[in-house]
Amino acid sequence: MGKKMGRQKELKLAMVVGCILTSSNAWAADITGNSSSGSASLSNQTQNSGGVYGWKYDDTSAATGGSVTLTNADVSYSSGSSASPKGVFGGYAANAAAQNNTVSITGTVASGGYAFANCSIYGGYAGSGTAAGNTVTLTNAKDTSSYGGWAVAGDAANNKIIISGGTGTSATGGRSNAGAASGNNVKVTDSEIEYRVVGA
Repeated sequence: MGKKMGRQKELKLAMVVGCILTSSNAWAADITGNSSSGSASLSNQTQNSGGVYGWKYDDTSAATGGSVTLTNADVSYSSGSSASPKGVFGGYAANAAAQNNTVSITGTVASGGYAFANCSIYGGYAGSGTAAGNTVTLTNAKDTSSYGGWAVAGDAANNKIIISGGTGTSATGGRSNAGAASGNNVKVTDSEIEYRVVGA
């Protein structure tokens, strides 16, 4: 009798945990498209304290052709989060190139009044090598700062941001910390960018 009651309690606990994990809000863990051909999406959801990645590689793999699609969704980090960099990435390669990745964001559900709090949007992020041919498209969305491509140690080339409607803080077509930035562009239509727009 005691064993049977114990199992019933375990089942109830498992059901409660399952309901929490499958609720409309996603908590803590990163969402990646690594198990689905580099494609990740969120719709009518808020992702707290974790990023969304088309491809996410912490080894020496290159991120190529990844995609993230957000529809009326928000991704935010707590101010005390130690993650770096924080945000939404079409493709993220910690030690390699990031090429031809895309992020598409339509509409926003702001958490606590702030959209994409304490994080940024990256078409492609290359920790080593080139960030090239990446694209961020924002349609009637609110965002903090967007980068078509960001290269830490290589070049940033031919990345772009397309903004239509909505508002933003800053938009940078391509940025390189140690290499060259060329051929990047930002196109803004019927939108308000509060701080800066840089094609590079």
